[in-house]
Amino acid sequence: MTKCSFLTAAIGVFGIVLPLAVSAEGLPSNIRTIFDVNCQKCHNPASTNKKAVKELPDIFDLDDMVRRKQIIPGQPEKSKVYTQVETDVMPDGAEYMVEFPVPDEDKAILKAWIVAMTR
Repeated sequence: MTKCSFLTAAIGVFGIVLPLAVSAEGLPSNIRTIFDVNCQKCHNPASTNKKAVKELPDIFDLDDMVRRKQIIPGQPEKSKVYTQVETDVMPDGAEYMVEFPVPDEDKAILKAWIVAMTR
């Protein structure tokens, strides 16, 4: 169970509604979907992409992402997971991705989720 808590109702920052459903990893379902589509092919413990695994071994391990300072709760502009996606640096290797670059709507959802996080 993650130590982070999330605002799972409407957020006024961007007018985006985060779903009430939360995955087993403690991730809202829309965030899990974004990570699943765009990140997990490289950022998972079984990946052969050694650089990606070293940098971020498991995109679904929220506590590890926070420990590694890949996500800074409440601060998307300081969160590497967000800034890499926002600037289209990630996902790398577009041949693995369903959508490249990540759609602006998904970027906004990711940003709003990080803004809503508390530690």
